[in-house]
Amino acid sequence: MKVNGNIKNIKKYIIDQLEAVYDMQVPIGQISTNEINEQIVAVTDLLEREVAVYINRQGKVVQVSVGDTATVDLPQIKERTSELRLSGIRCIHTHPSADTTLSDPDLSSLRRLRFDVMVALARKGTDIIASMAFFTGEYENDLPELQGVGPVEASVLHKINLTYLTTVVNKKLSRDTMKTTFDEEERAVLAGIELSGKRSTGWTVEDSLEELRQLAETAGAVVVGKLTQKKDRPDPALFLGKGKIQEISLLIQETNANLIIMDDELSPAQQRNLEQFLGIKVLDRTALILDIFTQRARSSEGKLQVELAQLRYTLPRIGGQGLILSRLGGGIGTRGPGETKLEVDRRRIYTKIHDIEKQIAQLKKHRTPAPREPQGFTDPNGRIGGVYQCGKINAAQCLDRCRRICGRQAFCHTGSNDAAGNSAEQSKNTLDGYRRLHSKTATSSCFCFSCDARRGSGSRSFAACH
Repeated sequence: MKVNGNIKNIKKYIIDQLEAVYDMQVPIGQISTNEINEQIVAVTDLLEREVAVYINRQGKVVQVSVGDTATVDLPQIKERTSELRLSGIRCIHTHPSADTTLSDPDLSSLRRLRFDVMVALARKGTDIIASMAFFTGEYENDLPELQGVGPVEASVLHKINLTYLTTVVNKKLSRDTMKTTFDEEERAVLAGIELSGKRSTGWTVEDSLEELRQLAETAGAVVVGKLTQKKDRPDPALFLGKGKIQEISLLIQETNANLIIMDDELSPAQQRNLEQFLGIKVLDRTALILDIFTQRARSSEGKLQVELAQLRYTLPRIGGQGLILSRLGGGIGTRGPGETKLEVDRRRIYTKIHDIEKQIAQLKKHRTPAPREPQGFTDPNGRIGGVYQCGKINAAQCLDRCRRICGRQAFCHTGSNDAAGNSAEQSKNTLDGYRRLHSKTATSSCFCFSCDARRGSGSRSFAACH
């Protein structure tokens, strides 16, 4: 088994020492052994880097990772995790300094990855000392409560009965049957790119991220962090650079975030790579806006149009090998098993798209035309549009003394038109959704465009809305 993490420029004999940890066994019910502790602390003394080891409940080492002087990247656990039980994996890691105090990222990783216990080791003189944290099974301010032990001599931890501890904690956690994944608060980190070679248009990356924050809050997320990066062009594999991705990984641990929202549209490969690297859900601006459309669509046709846009967005994001998977065409390379689960899913989406398109066509065909105004009726039928939070509601109230109060949310009502200020860069799926939700604008007697002059990007906002 291989050593993971930052192993560049590490000599082979040290890699061999770390690989030897995989062959070490821990007695069932014991947290670690003197042999494992001494081996990983010795490597930390040589490299002055953190080392982390994952051990399962059978006492087998399943993961060894190397970090830097301050942190070590903790990979996502492959075993099933649940809010109602522990993961079955304990994490033993080292600190290059003699301080074994568990940091905020350590405790956040313990909560997020549901470790049985989290242990920090360090050498103090000739002895190895340790600190440990674990779940109590209780909740405090909607967060699982943790309890700490240490610093103590590492050998003291061997006396703790891990089997008994995890059994008691799991029983307490399983009592909380009312907590479901639907109740979990979505805590989002926003990320965007400032393209260094792009001509300035007055719409900065800060403006775009601020609008993205407002959209995320409209969708129901709590924004806990923002990150930007200057690049000549997006990375084709990860969108952002690897260094910035590692920075996001640390921010996830510190803020207990469970969602990443990118400010631009991601390719299916970029989205898949980011989710595998970070271990949490990743969305782009298009998916976020489509989600808001789903909440705001009211008419039957509007709901169908939004569902159609979501299916078209989802289709290329079903992983696979494209046409190579098809076994229906006949000929060389097509013989063998029948349709795979992936191909069945794609076929269902294609069928659903076709059915929705037929329903929309039928609705358009039988749609009752809007009644014409009687002769002599002079009151105009006007609509107000503009980018998000540009004063549309205030303008409407000033013009017609409208009593209707709308929350400060995107697309909160169809009497005015919201358009994301960055919509010129959005996909066809998103723009189709805009057109469907605001198609009635074409029947208005007049249209008033509202713009916030303080942003200094009125012409761009007008072009995006137009």
